[in-house]
Amino acid sequence: MASAWLIILTVISAVLILGATIYVFFLYCHPDDNAYGAGWLAKGLVILSMSLLWGFVMLLPLDVANSRGEGGGLNMDLAYMIIMILYFLCMVCFLPFTLFLYETDPDKPLGARICWAFWYTLFLLIAVAGLALIAWGALREAVISDVTHTAISQFSRSETAYVTPAQSELAGRVVYELPPFLFMIVFTVFVGWWLFVGFGGVGIVALPFDMVLDFYYRPRPRTAVEMAEKKIALRRRCEELLSYSRTLEGIYEAQEEEEEKPGLITRWRAARKSKSKEGKLKRELAILEEEYEIFEVESTLTANPLLAWAKLIAGCLLAILSFVLVLHLLVYNIIVINGKPADQFLNKVLFWFEFSIARFISTFVFAGLSVYLVFAVMKGNFKVGLRLFFLIQVHPMKLNRTYMNTFLFNTILIMFSTLGSIHFIILLFADYMRLTTGLTIFGVLLTKLTFLRGFWQYKVFLYAFLIVAVITFVVLLLKPKSDRMDIKAMIARRKNL
Repeated sequence: MASAWLIILTVISAVLILGATIYVFFLYCHPDDNAYGAGWLAKGLVILSMSLLWGFVMLLPLDVANSRGEGGGLNMDLAYMIIMILYFLCMVCFLPFTLFLYETDPDKPLGARICWAFWYTLFLLIAVAGLALIAWGALREAVISDVTHTAISQFSRSETAYVTPAQSELAGRVVYELPPFLFMIVFTVFVGWWLFVGFGGVGIVALPFDMVLDFYYRPRPRTAVEMAEKKIALRRRCEELLSYSRTLEGIYEAQEEEEEKPGLITRWRAARKSKSKEGKLKRELAILEEEYEIFEVESTLTANPLLAWAKLIAGCLLAILSFVLVLHLLVYNIIVINGKPADQFLNKVLFWFEFSIARFISTFVFAGLSVYLVFAVMKGNFKVGLRLFFLIQVHPMKLNRTYMNTFLFNTILIMFSTLGSIHFIILLFADYMRLTTGLTIFGVLLTKLTFLRGFWQYKVFLYAFLIVAVITFVVLLLKPKSDRMDIKAMIARRKNL
């Protein structure tokens, strides 16, 4: 029988997650975005996908609460299976189809656009399924040593064993063959780790850092002379970008002529050159928009000073939290003494909350840490997105000005990254999450796969995450205004002309 308070907590959490997701979505959504692929069905899909993302993250503290004492009675195996299947379908099927539909030529008939989106999605699914099945055929075995013959469920646990029906014993070890559906999830988690290392490593530093910078560069009352100089500088920059866009038009016209000439490499180089310049223009336009918004606030004096101070306080607190998490990564996951972590650190803190204060306090603290890491991934996605125009079309998220293709693409990236962050959370708090279904799936089966064992044995992703975080800290420390226009330098250059 499931615990009543766990059921109530699950329902309340689901309602809060859905409500917060809907609110944030419509806070960012562009009110004029009514193109095909941007209707209520697409908006509902984005809301569903983000709700699944947060539901997946909140499943971890629920799993911990369900495993404590005599158990809460919830079937976490079934819960993980359902949410992982829905998560996977949204990530590799429904969201890409809607994105392809949005990106098709708006002048074509709707039926033709749907067909093109369907074929693009089908090609993507075949590619993903082909790679995963090839990998499953060669890498589906997970070797688990020092186990007993105890089996509880399809992928459950006991205190001494991680055993399932589909297994064979060889020389004191268990060779477990993952079923295809579970391997698909494990495979996508492995892919998600690469994105998590980039976005999470950047975000865990940039999230508090940018909050402090927002306070330092907050809109302030300016003199009439300062406002006039800034207005002229922004107008000059606008004229420069307009001239640059005209140059880009000429490049596109030349590219159309090049397409008629033979030579695949020549055409590819021309397309790559134009895409790189287009990316630069988009990034500079995004920065110009932000500076113009600050100019409008300063000219009308509508800024709320309390908001700036709240960002400073939040930035300082989150900086401490980021430092603590990185320190925990070092002493618990990276530094090993006599085969054991150097210190339990945050695991001991959570256990102290659980046994010395109240179990629900420990669960809430763990949930807060998990949510913070996902926010760090989102921050890294938005931060790095401005620099990915030369590779892929990524757009920054803007309040009331975010189009549906931006939502769709960023949602896919964040969902992939969050899979890596969930595994990262489980690795960080493996002792606290002992005897949970999540630890069995992500902390045992994933890390014991024959081909992938080396990544976890040599801690490749953990070192990479730490290196990205350190590099981000150094870069932001040396160039804190890298995402801002240097208005003072522009004014000084104009005066020297």
